[in-house]
Amino acid sequence: MHLSDHQRHYLASIVESSDDAIIGEDLDGRITSWNRAAEKLFGYGAAEMLGQPAARLLPAEMAQDRDILDRISRGQPVGSFDTIRLHRDGRPLHLSVAASPILDGVGKVIGASMIARDITARRRVEERLELTASVFDHCSEAVAIIDADGVFIEVNGAFATVTGYSREEVLGRTAFLFQSGRQGPELYHRMFHDLIMTGCCKGEVWTRRKDGQSLAGLLTVSRIRDGKDRVARYIAIFADVTPLRLQQERVQRLAHYDPLTNLPNRLLLSDRLRQAVLHARRTGQEVVVAYLDLDGFKEINDSHGHAVGDEALNTVSRRIQGTMRATDTLARIGGDEFVLVLGGIDDQESYTAILDRVLETCRRPIMLGSASLQVSASIGVTVYPTDSSDVDQLLRHADQAMYDVKQSGRNRIHFFDVGRQHRNRHLHARLNSIERAFGNGEFVLYYQPRICLRDGSVAGAEALIRWQDPQRGLVGPGDFLPLIQDHPLIERLGAWVIDSALDQVAAWSRQGMPTPVSINVAPRHFLAGGFLDDLLSRLRAHPLVTPEMIELELVETSALEDTARVAAAMERSQQAGLRFAIDDFGTGYSSLTYLKTLPAEILKIDRSFVQGMMENERDEKLVRAIVGMADAFDRMVVAEGVECVEQGVALAAMGCWHIQGFAIARPMPPARFERWSAAWLASRQVTDGVFDLPATVDRCRRRLALDDLLSQEGAGHRGTLPTSTVPC
Repeated sequence: MHLSDHQRHYLASIVESSDDAIIGEDLDGRITSWNRAAEKLFGYGAAEMLGQPAARLLPAEMAQDRDILDRISRGQPVGSFDTIRLHRDGRPLHLSVAASPILDGVGKVIGASMIARDITARRRVEERLELTASVFDHCSEAVAIIDADGVFIEVNGAFATVTGYSREEVLGRTAFLFQSGRQGPELYHRMFHDLIMTGCCKGEVWTRRKDGQSLAGLLTVSRIRDGKDRVARYIAIFADVTPLRLQQERVQRLAHYDPLTNLPNRLLLSDRLRQAVLHARRTGQEVVVAYLDLDGFKEINDSHGHAVGDEALNTVSRRIQGTMRATDTLARIGGDEFVLVLGGIDDQESYTAILDRVLETCRRPIMLGSASLQVSASIGVTVYPTDSSDVDQLLRHADQAMYDVKQSGRNRIHFFDVGRQHRNRHLHARLNSIERAFGNGEFVLYYQPRICLRDGSVAGAEALIRWQDPQRGLVGPGDFLPLIQDHPLIERLGAWVIDSALDQVAAWSRQGMPTPVSINVAPRHFLAGGFLDDLLSRLRAHPLVTPEMIELELVETSALEDTARVAAAMERSQQAGLRFAIDDFGTGYSSLTYLKTLPAEILKIDRSFVQGMMENERDEKLVRAIVGMADAFDRMVVAEGVECVEQGVALAAMGCWHIQGFAIARPMPPARFERWSAAWLASRQVTDGVFDLPATVDRCRRRLALDDLLSQEGAGHRGTLPTSTVPC
């Protein structure tokens, strides 16, 4: 068939206008035609390619397409095929090629027409899809594609491995298939909320396999939208972490449960007790904490071995659990010790009934083989909020109550004494304040004179401790000494008193007024090892003070607690030249035997007898008896608490020649004592060879008052003189 010029021109226009590259080749593989689309596709102009071998466009590793030309030359169909060619800049082009023969006028094949379409972009998409499909299929995590209605539309192979469901069993089903019931709806509500708000949610969920086994996994769900911004798909990825979670649960159980009895241990107990206390605060109910220790369990271990002991513990723990409510906690905290926490308690009867059952249960014989084992329980109890302590303190209080049971008989229940605890806390606070005061140097010594009624001389002074409290002012010894009589601080404070008194005696000796001083010594300090050696060492450090100038006072009641030890210590001290006085004599129901046993040189009559002797005949007779005993045993007697001169006159008439008390002078700081001593000696009145106590007291007081007045006037103040002595 012959074509007109118009037809040939028309066909050429079609070829040039095509978006596909149309290339002609002769049977030798050389380029015979090259349209504009070919130029655009390959980057070569027609002049560069016409007459050139088509192999020029092939990558080096590809053979020439001779088989295609051969098939065309033989008239065999070729159709379409995908191939790779090179662009002028060297980059590969993925092409879809349709090959057909070119015939001459008589129908002979003279060449081939190649129509090439660039499919590089499509090929990249396909490669990405292939890669995605490969990842999807080979991913070790279970992956599911879910439609907008929550229906599974595709799953990977790992999904079947992880869940046990085949692809066919899952497609068309919803995720409700995998709910395990181990988690509440709160988790799923949170994850769904995150998915709606952010397009993605993550969480650890428990599900179940087809065989019913629990399955823990990390679930990630991502939302995919279509071109119209509508939800099209959801991608769910589930990573199986069941072995890890089961291992964590085992570790957590070991951390919170006793391996022998499978009961909560101390750590879990503390948490549950804390929760019970918080609940009690909200509801106004009570929490009972009971500390239980098995009596006689050690004998079982010793006699039958630890294996039998362990079985006995398990038996007892199961029995105790059987007496308790489901909401209560029984914990083993070590050895044969358990703790019960009873929460939600409204009245005492409800928990005492439980505790009584526990006590009775523990007493029941334990039959292990042919052996019948017997234990009992000592139970210490504290109740919140009566005991308003924190969790750790509640356990300690229950433990303390249990210890009290052990000490007082066992096999019963004992409640913690909250009042005693409060008193102990108060005592502890007081002890701390005394300790702090000692460290701050707040203690001082006052001195109260003792006079001899024979001649009115100053026979000595008693050193009396005072606490100069910055807040309360001057505090007497009765406020703090009783608190530390059995505390180690009494020894340190006693050593300080001795040192201070020795310093003062030495200072007075240097001033020409040597004054013997009596020092009160606590029994604990006196009987402590090394007391005498320490005192003698302190005396050697004060060469102006001789042992005879120091008088040690012991309270009679404390001296009688261990008479033999006290007497032996006194004798050793007396051999070193020290003297002793028994203070508060008469208050300890002392007998002639005690008076004979204790080698004290001085007896000090208790102030209570002296103060009552003017009105109470029995007190007056008791004072006479003490004076008589002292005379019979050749002891000096001193009357304390003389508050008026009439008492002093009466005591002199009985033969008691040494007195001290407010009638003479109150305890004074050292400087005041020195002024008083000078005034007393200057005022001493002796009439017809007899010491006149009333006149001396009156004159001494006037002299001191005048000195004070002159001192005040010198400072710009005025005052008046007293005109009488102290009356009874």
